[in-house]
Amino acid sequence: MATTVRTRTDPRSEATRVALIEAAESLFARHGFDAVSLRQIGAAIGSGNTRVVAYHFGTKDDFIDAIYRHRVPAMEERRRELLAEADAAGRGQDLATLSRIISQPLFEQTDADGQHSYGRFLCTMMLRDRGPTPMVLTTPTPATLTIWSRIQEQLPVNGPMLLMRLHIVIAMLLDAFRLMDNVRGQQFSGFSAERIFEDTIAMTLAAFQAPTA
Repeated sequence: MATTVRTRTDPRSEATRVALIEAAESLFARHGFDAVSLRQIGAAIGSGNTRVVAYHFGTKDDFIDAIYRHRVPAMEERRRELLAEADAAGRGQDLATLSRIISQPLFEQTDADGQHSYGRFLCTMMLRDRGPTPMVLTTPTPATLTIWSRIQEQLPVNGPMLLMRLHIVIAMLLDAFRLMDNVRGQQFSGFSAERIFEDTIAMTLAAFQAPTA
């Protein structure tokens, strides 16, 4: 007689993992990677265990990877929805539409305070050369891969030149999130996050299409 093996997921444990990921994302976004300790992240969720991050994630690199991947499912689903809408409207091969679809879910990811903490976290990691930056736009999930494949087909470059442009586009997009969340009281305070995002999309599209030197 076959034995059925049951696995149990402790909801408290999963809730703690999510809380740690979101706390770290927000703290890294606001203060920078090097200014935040793992102990501070634990304290941010009210844990008195100084090794709570290590307990749930193992190494620091595993923890960083978990932060990257925490928001991927929601972004993939949103890209799938937007792509289906574009295909239904006959715009599924339009480069401007595809550029928006690949970027908009990242713009929509905000924390409890309405800040673009994930985008700013990615910006922080990119500045430290720790982030798998192309993964931001080319996550190996079905809808994202389809969108990226359609974009590539319409670009005037490929190979190393394409990879370089991808890094430049990502850098512009991620730095825009920092600007969106820090405009209060500055010279750009008259610009909404939506306005900054729209202008960023226009600039990234131009960067993708720029003729080769």
